[in-house]
Amino acid sequence: MTRWNESIGRLLGPIAAADPARPPSHASSRRRLIRPRDTAIVLCTVLLIGCCTSTFIWYGQLTPLVVGYALSAATALILAWLAVRSLGRQQLAVAWLLRGKLRLKRRNLLLQNTLENIGEGLSVFDSRGRLIAWNSRFCELLDLPTDAVAKTALRDILMLQTVRGDFGEGKPDAEVTSRLDLFYRDVPTTKERITPAGRLLQIRRRAMPNGAVLSIYSDVTDIKASERKLIEARSQAELANRAKGEFLANMSHELRTPLNAIIGFSEVISNELFGPIANEKYLEYIGDIHASSLHLLAIINDVLDMSKIEAGKVELAQELVPMQSLIAEEMRRFTSGRRAAISS
Repeated sequence: MTRWNESIGRLLGPIAAADPARPPSHASSRRRLIRPRDTAIVLCTVLLIGCCTSTFIWYGQLTPLVVGYALSAATALILAWLAVRSLGRQQLAVAWLLRGKLRLKRRNLLLQNTLENIGEGLSVFDSRGRLIAWNSRFCELLDLPTDAVAKTALRDILMLQTVRGDFGEGKPDAEVTSRLDLFYRDVPTTKERITPAGRLLQIRRRAMPNGAVLSIYSDVTDIKASERKLIEARSQAELANRAKGEFLANMSHELRTPLNAIIGFSEVISNELFGPIANEKYLEYIGDIHASSLHLLAIINDVLDMSKIEAGKVELAQELVPMQSLIAEEMRRFTSGRRAAISS
């Protein structure tokens, strides 16, 4: 459960004072149930009664007696009206007080449930080092006893962590004094440290009004593990890509050497440099061999271009493409391939 004491009320005092549901015009009437004006009316009435009574006793006449009775009746009415008015104000003040208590109780319950379900540890230490707000996740991440945290100061918590070795080896008093000074001076800040249980803990601190410090504790062990896996996977992918590029470069070189020979010999035969060829079918087949060799060479060049594109070393060049010769070449290759399939 989230614990709150009266110190948090001083931190939230300005917020509670700005409650729009409480009308400020009636605040003074609730604090002062009987105003000085009412007291003055009562005193004046009493003085008038005293004067009338003195006059009646002095002169012994009937008129002062009638006036005294009238003033007494008026005084009784005024006092009754003041009593009813005061009672009404008291009832209104009590109603507003009960409504304010219920509203404050609902807000505290909502705040407690919110802190317990945020999934992260939270603590608030005031300027004197007193723990004024926290949730159970805070005790769980720092491995603190939940029952003993309620009346524990910041120095005591740091001493407990230092003695059990959370901050490494060193003198406990000096370590606690140093960390206590940095706790209030080094804000805002974000730090990471490994707990004795082997979990990676991220701590974010921010300064609050009135000198308090808000700390948020997050267990980022799984997140950091996922980041390391992603980095390793990226490194392996880069190595595989580099190996693929080297393989394609070597393979293209091995393919180009015999392919250039095929292209050269097919050109020699198709041009009949060493004599005419009697059968024209041979010349047609040699033309197909030459065209297919050039096509295979273009494919190899495209593969090398893809490797250059992945490596970011490609240079684009604009040139005109003769569409008629390209279409004619493709039609001829398609026709020759179909003819070879039929003959086989």
